[in-house]
Amino acid sequence: MYGTHLTRAERRFIPRNSWHGFANPDHEVLLLWIVSPAGLDGFSAKTCNPPGVPPKQLTREQVNEIARKYGTEFR
Repeated sequence: MYGTHLTRAERRFIPRNSWHGFANPDHEVLLLWIVSPAGLDGFSAKTCNPPGVPPKQLTREQVNEIARKYGTEFR
């Protein structure tokens, strides 16, 4: 799945314990992310903003500190 490009309204299943990520440096990203089992929603609430709200200015270490509370990490 590395290097997969999605167009509008496409979706992907990411298996458990798989490294993944996304980038869209030229535009604001509106992302619907469904996570199962529940739990990472708390991480998203602490690191992301709703559309139209300026992004939170978190360092990589701050993001990872929050992520560890939810059993995940970022490289």
